[in-house]
Formats: sequence, structure tokens, C-alpha cells
Amino acid sequence: MALKRREKKRTESVPDGIPTMAQAVRWLADLGGYTGKSSGGPPESITLRRGLERVQMAVEGVLAWQDISK
Repeated sequence: MALKRREKKRTESVPDGIPTMAQAVRWLADLGGYTGKSSGGPPESITLRRGLERVQMAVEGVLAWQDISK
């Protein structure tokens, strides 16, 4: 959720609670470069993979920071 809050659109609001599965998939797709245009169709596996890779990099960065600060 922290990545989504950081990269949200100006007109978009990110709720504080647990996202629904549809919201979580859409957020992953957004992080992977999904534009949401009506002509593009729903997000596909490559876009979701790119989003997951960004999440993975962020998690690895946080873990590395925790290791350094010990």
C-alpha cells in the first residue's frame, strides 16, 4: 500500500483499510504500467509481473535497510 500511496494519481484516493482483491490486482497493474484505457482491455500477466517486480524490489530495499540499521 505504501508504493500505491506514493505513486497514486492526483485524483485518486487510497483507502486505509485492507483492499479488495480487485483493488490489489489493479494496484499491481498500475505499478506495472497499466494505463486503464478502455481500448486496452484488462491488465494481463506481463503487466502484473512488472508490478510484482517493483514490489519485490521495494521489499528487498526495506530488508536491506533493516539489516544496515541493526
